[in-house]
Amino acid sequence: KPGETDEGEQIYADAMALQFPSKKLVGEKPYFLMGDSDNSTDLWYWRNDTNAIIKLQTSGYKTFDPDGVEETGGVEGSGVTDNGQYRVVMKRALHTKDAENEVQFVEGEFLPITMTVWDGSNGETGGDMRTVTAWYNLYLEPEPSKAPMYLAVAGIAFGLVIMSTAVYVTKNGNGHAPDADGQAHGGATD
Repeated sequence: KPGETDEGEQIYADAMALQFPSKKLVGEKPYFLMGDSDNSTDLWYWRNDTNAIIKLQTSGYKTFDPDGVEETGGVEGSGVTDNGQYRVVMKRALHTKDAENEVQFVEGEFLPITMTVWDGSNGETGGDMRTVTAWYNLYLEPEPSKAPMYLAVAGIAFGLVIMSTAVYVTKNGNGHAPDADGQAHGGATD
């Protein structure tokens, strides 16, 4: 937890963030350290002292300032600590109303993602000191088509109709309707 040591040294909050390009990629990815002036990033940020998730848009590490930000951007989540390890879960709708300025998760497309961790007890804070990954790609599998299932059901139904017709014809002989006696007759020569 943030505060001071007995010697008066500052202890900062531990934190983690997920980072995505703010806009659909056309050309280059944003710079992986919180974007750049041409390509901003959406940063979903969590701190252990508040256990709150906030959403920031950054255009370079010098634009990173989470203090006082309460905007969640529809991102929800929380974190827990257990024996010095954190588990943080974040979630948001795949699509937002502001598709021009916020990351959109599209099935069947690759989306760059980075992860950043700040070890506050090690003096890591702000945009200057942290552990960060390079860009990785997140891929959401498209929902499988239901067409094969519908074709299978239609095929089974068609097969049942053919079988029922064949059974009917076989039981009633030569495919002619039975007369009043229940006998099937084969035609004009009976």
